[in-house]
Amino acid sequence: YPSACRRLGASLAHAFGLRRRRARAERERGKGGAGNRQQSLSHRRGRPRTEQEEEERRRSCPAATMAESTPRNVRWAILGTGSIANDMVQILKQLPRTEVLAVGSRSVEGAKRFGDRWGIPRQYGSYEEAASDKDVDVCYIATPSLRHPQDSLLAMKNGKAVLCEKSMAPDAKIAREVLDAAKNSNLLFVHGVWSRFFPAMKKIRQIIESGEIGTVRSARASFCQNDGAGSCSALLETGIYCAQFLQWALEDPNDPGSDSGDGPVVRGA
Repeated sequence: YPSACRRLGASLAHAFGLRRRRARAERERGKGGAGNRQQSLSHRRGRPRTEQEEEERRRSCPAATMAESTPRNVRWAILGTGSIANDMVQILKQLPRTEVLAVGSRSVEGAKRFGDRWGIPRQYGSYEEAASDKDVDVCYIATPSLRHPQDSLLAMKNGKAVLCEKSMAPDAKIAREVLDAAKNSNLLFVHGVWSRFFPAMKKIRQIIESGEIGTVRSARASFCQNDGAGSCSALLETGIYCAQFLQWALEDPNDPGSDSGDGPVVRGA
């Protein structure tokens, strides 16, 4: 479990860093050289740069942005203080260039208890406050399952990348709303199905693609554990592990997928 979570967290940090660097490069490409020369000229004439001019210079001048190009810590806010959030914070604190900056709970007491345990400096008595912290880069959604869409949208509304615990939504329609919000906001959204990061999954994919076992036409999966359904249905809480595995095993990896409904069909036993 810890190694899979570390791979998930490291992959998210890498993806987030790539998006940040691409956004910076796009900003720099959009700046004209004449604008830089004009700002420099006005500075040499003795007029101090305005805050806007200084910001434009800092972003467009390679020398000025050298320090920015050096990777900095990815700063996380934890929304929710249950057992899975404890597990995730323990892993995040082992990752390089990763800082757990804030925690949000439904009460100040809950946030303080969790924050004090893990040394998290900013402790908020609401999810809204944690998600709107201007210094946070990524929100980890570990709230009760039925709140996941609501809290994912809240985080993205505040400009945060999101790692959302399973299940991300109770149905396809709401899941599409969340994914569309991420796409429209150009924000990274990751559904935290940690079993996708198992080395065994990579090996299974290699076996399927090699043709060693022929064409896979059907598969069966069992969670093999009598687990509580919590506030959601058993399918959404633990059955999702089986459902996502079967879809992954049967899908065509070269097909990005569509909304046509022609993909693998998963039925409960």
